Amino acid sequence: MSAVRTPARAGTVGEAMNPGVLTCAPATTLRDVARMMSMHRIHAVVVLGNDGGLRPWGVVSGALLVVVALIV
Repeated sequence: MSAVRTPARAGTVGEAMNPGVLTCAPATTLRDVARMMSMHRIHAVVVLGNDGGLRPWGVVSGALLVVVALIV
């Protein structure tokens, strides 16, 4: 019987990561990003640049959404 690898037991980033990356545009609302995170059970979304390319411009995290919610 083989053991199931969990992130805590994984030896490499490749073994621990979730494949695929969810992205959004800078104009995406924080509410939409929060829904995306909740629906896909993720903690961060990569923001792509305004130039229409696929280059990462930044990251929105669940922690950032909490801070924004507390300020507003």
